[in-house]
Amino acid sequence: MAIDDSDAALPAVKALALAERARAAAEAPQPTPRWYGPGFALAFSVYGIAVGQALGAGWGWLAAVFAGVFAVFSGGAAAVAVRSGGVARRWAPELGPHVLSAVLQVLAAGALAAGAAWTAGGDVRWTAGAAGTAAGVAFWRACGMLNARVRRGREGAA
Repeated sequence: MAIDDSDAALPAVKALALAERARAAAEAPQPTPRWYGPGFALAFSVYGIAVGQALGAGWGWLAAVFAGVFAVFSGGAAAVAVRSGGVARRWAPELGPHVLSAVLQVLAAGALAAGAAWTAGGDVRWTAGAAGTAAGVAFWRACGMLNARVRRGREGAA
């Protein structure tokens, strides 16, 4: 077919539009894997409880070891999440404010739970355990909210 043939122009325009939609879909953020929120919720809880127990026993050095283990776990879990797709795969500027909000919610939940445990008379074991557990629950909730936002964005683009 000739390039200036009007019958060939319409399919070429459609093909370009289809290719652009496919590229945009491939680059769009994906929801995190199902295990990501609950896995980190458990990790935050275990970390908080372990640090509280170590500090309560007077083994501050062990808290540093737990921090290293938590960092290794976090890095490994993030690497697996990146390979399996999900929000962690690539930065999506439109999600930036929502990710920041999620981080602030996790920090606030941990701080509020620690403050409540301390105010209720809990020692460092209870305070750190409460902070870790609350931060974990907040992280799980935030992952769910981000996943819902990503899904709504994908449905709106379709």
